[in-house]
Amino acid sequence: MKAIVYHSYGSPDVLQFEEVEKPAPRDDEVLIKVSAASVNAADWHLLRADPFLARLYNGLLKPKRTILGSDVAGRVEAVGSNVKQFQPGDEVFGNLFESGWGGFAEYVCAREGSWVLKPASVTFEEAAAVPLAGVTALQGLRDKGQIKPGQKVLINGAGGGVGTFAVQIAKAFGTQVTGVCSTKLDSPCQFQRIPEKNGRNHETPVPGHGAAVGHGNDPGRVHADRKRLRGPVHCALPLCSTRPAPVGAIARFVAIAG
Repeated sequence: MKAIVYHSYGSPDVLQFEEVEKPAPRDDEVLIKVSAASVNAADWHLLRADPFLARLYNGLLKPKRTILGSDVAGRVEAVGSNVKQFQPGDEVFGNLFESGWGGFAEYVCAREGSWVLKPASVTFEEAAAVPLAGVTALQGLRDKGQIKPGQKVLINGAGGGVGTFAVQIAKAFGTQVTGVCSTKLDSPCQFQRIPEKNGRNHETPVPGHGAAVGHGNDPGRVHADRKRLRGPVHCALPLCSTRPAPVGAIARFVAIAG
């Protein structure tokens, strides 16, 4: 099969399009024919081995895992003897963070728990863009922040990959969201409408309401922006990196897209 491979750390120039051995699923694994894969900041960090701690994870002098790509969507090609949830032909998406990566290839194997069924209303490309960023946002808001309907949530970095998921997930939980993001014209947050349950819409920038454009992705400004809000802020999300939770936790949010 074809794959994008790297054998040394560096810039994108070290990436090579090579023929590699097609993986075979173990008893608890699912083999996927990849239809779409997304690129995350984690891929960039592992490619360059920056920060240096990336070398402790993926090899001190050269990468142990030579195929990047953690977020993919595709069709089940084959399953191991112990797999119960999937069968060949199923359309799935998932996160390979704990299964050795390998998404930038024609085929990839991962444990059964790495995958969930793709909603029919969502394209492969849309599904592949969700797992790492979407789970990080969900994990910070639901699991760590324990947000509740009616609370106020401040999201610092609302225009980034995790931030755009965080704004939508926080609204789905029924909270009042204030997002801090760059004022650059290419910021997605600047044009995003967040629907309220009563039918109203807030369009950024709206200072102190729904979603607000702040001073860029600067954690040092979080305290200043909290003071602009009326009443307590129940959850402030600075978008720190956390270990991804199982991708199945956000499958229901993907279904909303349709």
